[in-house]
Amino acid sequence: MPSTAERPVDRGRRVGLAGARVGRGELRGLPRADLRRGDVGERRVGPERRLQLRRVLRFSCVSWDFSVGSVLAVLRLIWSVIAWMLGRLGLGPNVVFDSVHPSPLWSASGVQIYDVTQVWFRNRPLRATASAVTARIEFFDRGSTTARLAVHGQWAITTAPGHVGFAATAPTTDIPAGHTPVKLLVILKHRADSSAYAYAAENIHARPDGRHPDFELPAGEYRMRLSLAGPNVERTFWFDVGNRGLGTHPAIAATNW
Repeated sequence: MPSTAERPVDRGRRVGLAGARVGRGELRGLPRADLRRGDVGERRVGPERRLQLRRVLRFSCVSWDFSVGSVLAVLRLIWSVIAWMLGRLGLGPNVVFDSVHPSPLWSASGVQIYDVTQVWFRNRPLRATASAVTARIEFFDRGSTTARLAVHGQWAITTAPGHVGFAATAPTTDIPAGHTPVKLLVILKHRADSSAYAYAAENIHARPDGRHPDFELPAGEYRMRLSLAGPNVERTFWFDVGNRGLGTHPAIAATNW
């Protein structure tokens, strides 16, 4: 039996062993009364260990945030690829050229205003609607690669799909799939004039008769580029334009340029 004087020394050794987290086998010979909570438990989760635990938790949160951001980026990339593949498979909009329509434009009182020329487009059946489509119209002199004139196109708003007349114009339009075309106003011309003019809202606003000099197309040959763009469509079409002068409609024909 150890003496009473030795017990504080042995107890210090036991406390040191417990603080160093020795194996249970090494503490088997110690009396149960000496393994008090105050001797062992306080040293098992000390201040340094609590600080390490907080650091681990903070690092884990940062890692989780980084992982979520990476997953979202990958998901966005996958969706963009799927959308591209659906378009290639024919499920997206497919806007095509339909026809060219020149016609006199008449007022409600029966007075002829001027001639207008429209280019019609349609979206093939079983396709998604081309939404909020805008148009940019550019005119080029023959042999030139620089546009002499560019305007924002105006779409004719009408409930009668088979003729040129319209009730209003708008800078954007939806093009649903099917047989009904949409109508883009491109040129206006007075029969008594030799010059034609690009149809633009700025032109009509400044000159109700459409004869603003900034939009003039004198008699001659031109190329016209129509660029259609929207959230889910982007197409470009080329046309030959011939202004034959006094008493004629401008002639417009689609080309492969």
